[in-house]
Amino acid sequence: MSWPAEELEHVGACPVCRSTERSLRHADISDVVYRKAPGTWRLYRCHQCEACYIDPRPTPTSIGKAYSDFYTHNAAPPPSASLLRRFNRAIRNGYINHRVKGALRPSTWLGAWLVPFFPSKKREMDFSLRCLPEIDSNKTVLDVGSGNGDFLEFAATLGWNVRGVEPDATAAALARSRGLRIDVGRFEEVDLPAASFDAITLCHVIEHFHDPVKVLAKAARLLKPGGLLWMATPNTDSAGHLRFGKSWIGLDSPRHLVLFNSRALLEALKRSGFEGNHRFLSGRSSRGDFLLSWKAANGLRPFEPHAIRFPMRLRIEAYLADLRNYRLPRTEGEIIFLGKKQA
Repeated sequence: MSWPAEELEHVGACPVCRSTERSLRHADISDVVYRKAPGTWRLYRCHQCEACYIDPRPTPTSIGKAYSDFYTHNAAPPPSASLLRRFNRAIRNGYINHRVKGALRPSTWLGAWLVPFFPSKKREMDFSLRCLPEIDSNKTVLDVGSGNGDFLEFAATLGWNVRGVEPDATAAALARSRGLRIDVGRFEEVDLPAASFDAITLCHVIEHFHDPVKVLAKAARLLKPGGLLWMATPNTDSAGHLRFGKSWIGLDSPRHLVLFNSRALLEALKRSGFEGNHRFLSGRSSRGDFLLSWKAANGLRPFEPHAIRFPMRLRIEAYLADLRNYRLPRTEGEIIFLGKKQA
């Protein structure tokens, strides 16, 4: 069974730089993550900007079929009431409160002191904050591809004004049921006021768009001068991609239409007209990237629990990959970008 031919579009040129010079990176990729998209897909690598993209690909009107069982259709489970879990939350909240002058509870001052001694945990917590600065109740963050609203609810708890855009009606309804302000529709088409947001976040979202340059151009228009643009996206130069090839979790075809390395992402930002200071931040540990890819390579559903233990040799490989990442950040499993729009 294949994706209906009438619901496919041929790309021909790189969606980032429009070059037609390319080479085949992977052939016959299947949906090994959610198993909702029939058929196989071909991933090409642009010779000019190094972006990777699938061609042909589902049309904007048909791509929703690949999201029928997406993780954003479920709410996060309630926090455990066990004493150990509560203590761990207190450590986490203590660290976050220290970072952004928040008031999360339960909390302990030990978090601000202990967390920096555990780099992988610190990166996870920093990731959850998405580089939001100290709380200011007069500032608004827009989350593009806000899903079920987990991040926006967290940001609102910290004291931010929050707003989201989500094309998936099921996920958006779940977010709205939590009292969040969500615009339902494709980000490119939703009417939002220019220069009205202090921060815009796209967490593993930019790779889902048919035209990422157009999306970034709109984000640049919506940001206030001095506003923050934060993005996370899979890194095609990652150790995980090199190790697992077509089974790498970051491919996730056909939902991931365009994939980036740091060079390709900078090219997309340049073509979008985004101007300002920027930097790449350290990503999370490679362990999750390796574990999910290993599950996919072994015919397991990556996001479902399994009794099979993650092999020790791959744990070691992931650990060594993290050590390499300190020396060569371009090989991390994900790219984390932080930009500040020119004032």
